[in-house]
Amino acid sequence: ADAALTAARSAANVLEAKFSLAFVAAMAGKRGDLSLAEASFAKATALNAQDHLYSKRGLDKADLHLRLGDHTRARTETEAHLETCTYHDVGEDIADCHYLLGRCALPDDPTAARAHLAEVRSWATRTGDVEAVLHAHRLAAELALAEADPAAALAEAEEGLTVADGLGFGLLAIDLRLLAARAADPARSLTYA
Repeated sequence: ADAALTAARSAANVLEAKFSLAFVAAMAGKRGDLSLAEASFAKATALNAQDHLYSKRGLDKADLHLRLGDHTRARTETEAHLETCTYHDVGEDIADCHYLLGRCALPDDPTAARAHLAEVRSWATRTGDVEAVLHAHRLAAELALAEADPAAALAEAEEGLTVADGLGFGLLAIDLRLLAARAADPARSLTYA
């Protein structure tokens, strides 16, 4: 992240600076440095021709908003991103948008979450994209918890954990472990987050 920040500060190329700042923002968000994440995303967005980041950078920004509990902002940014990705036919990003939109829909709209889950699973089945497979398990587990079906949530989380642990998807493995714990003991778990 430090190398990316240095590159961003010294980049004569606006595209390199935008990518570097967005990378710094994503890594800072995953480390919990929220002020650096927000500031870096804001700088990256300011360098962008559109009013939102797109591709992996836009997804990382929306994911950070979602993790912070700002479902409205995450949904708005992801919907804009989905429109861009659909126009350019960027399948992987389209699937990632559906994953985030499914998570944004929960716990209030399980029907919408289920429709987004179907899109993620369809992409994962067609392509074998392992991250999409893990996203589908995570979203399915969250959906099952929102519908008060801890057994289904636990099964989805555990199946995803087998893949995540086997292939080194650390952050998704942590998310799946937390979902498995909530599903295994719903009476003692935190409310939907």
